[in-house]
Amino acid sequence: MNLSTNRNAEPAPINRWGIGPKWVLCCALGAVPLFIINAVWPGVLEIHLVPRPALLIVGCVLLLVGVPFLVMALWVLHRGFGHDKLFTSGVYGLCRHPIYASWIVFLVPGVLLLVGSWIFLLLPPLMYASLRFLVREEEAWLEATFQDEYRAYRRRVPAVFPVPRFWRRD
Repeated sequence: MNLSTNRNAEPAPINRWGIGPKWVLCCALGAVPLFIINAVWPGVLEIHLVPRPALLIVGCVLLLVGVPFLVMALWVLHRGFGHDKLFTSGVYGLCRHPIYASWIVFLVPGVLLLVGSWIFLLLPPLMYASLRFLVREEEAWLEATFQDEYRAYRRRVPAVFPVPRFWRRD
């Protein structure tokens, strides 16, 4: 999607995948060097400071939270996309980008803790950085489409890291 340099120009419409395909490509390209490094020095990069059972428990908990979080976000998006309605409740009330958040906050860290190599813990920050860069397209479209409603939602709800309403200062 191309955004014009003219600030008054309307952003091009986005499809239900949004910036997802570009984001996945960026994350995959960023992960390749980490996999190579881990393959070259497998034993050296193991997490030794935390007992293996603790890593497994935390990894499983993250996956047990992340999978339903992702499924709920996808379900809402699938049922509501194209109905000119801004999603602001459920998982979309916890963060503005719950599909991306499920991968950055829960799923990838959960799997990486199960793997037990600290080099892979660099992947979620890389994923977050690339998301913050790419998500501007989606946010520009959302703001152009939903205007004040989206601006109020953006002020009230964090972008990626899910925060329950009772912990936020609205």
